[in-house]
Amino acid sequence: MTHAKLCELRKRLRSAGWTQRALAEACNVTQAHISFVLRGKRSSQRLLERLCELSRTKSETTAR
Repeated sequence: MTHAKLCELRKRLRSAGWTQRALAEACNVTQAHISFVLRGKRSSQRLLERLCELSRTKSETTAR
């Protein structure tokens, strides 16, 4: 994924109220792994697909 697309994904996730900690819990990975993937330091197609799905939903923490 390009840098521009990663920036857009991070923006969409923030707008939906997702924190890296909540994303990590939803994806069953560590917060550090989420951070590395969102900064383009690690590549994980499956995780990026899941993050794209989550970016279209509101975080439960913002829904409360």
